[in-house]
Amino acid sequence: MKLYLLLVLMSFPFFTESTEPSQDLSPVKIRLTAKSKQQFPDEWIQISLPKNMKWVEKPNYDSPRCVAQDLKGTKYKIAYSPIHNKNFQLKKYVYSLVNSIKNSKSKKFVLFKENNPQADTNFTIAWIEENKLVTVHFERSNHSFYILETDSYNQEFTKFQPTTNPLPDTICEEINLSQKFFDSFYLTTPPHER
Repeated sequence: MKLYLLLVLMSFPFFTESTEPSQDLSPVKIRLTAKSKQQFPDEWIQISLPKNMKWVEKPNYDSPRCVAQDLKGTKYKIAYSPIHNKNFQLKKYVYSLVNSIKNSKSKKFVLFKENNPQADTNFTIAWIEENKLVTVHFERSNHSFYILETDSYNQEFTKFQPTTNPLPDTICEEINLSQKFFDSFYLTTPPHER
């Protein structure tokens, strides 16, 4: 009889599965597939979230879509900059985006705020440092660089081309970050773990 009552109660809506984002913070692996295999080979990275964030959509081996959310409800998506390409000239001001984690051991991944980072206005970039979410807001610049929008299922590289008014040279000169640091910013998963 008790079992019957339990089954009846479980059939009511308030016992249905929650639609809230998962609290699972376990690391996930994602494959970044470039449009040009010759210039940018496939790369695997492992992504871990800090305690003050949670997954809204987790990536898998077939889909690169990856969206995280902080405690305030702001959503972020993974963005990938193919800066390891020898022909890719990264402007000095981009180095400043991650200057404060130059000596950090948590060089995991870069996030773009999920509010159309392709827009020709201001944009936000963020990263994980010592288990905390760090964000930097940038204004317009006439420089351009390439990112892989990982919430796009076609996995094509997108040219980020802000409009006028570059950042002041003084800001760029105060910050010096080598490209070697950027090369180590993404964690590659060994082939036997794929």
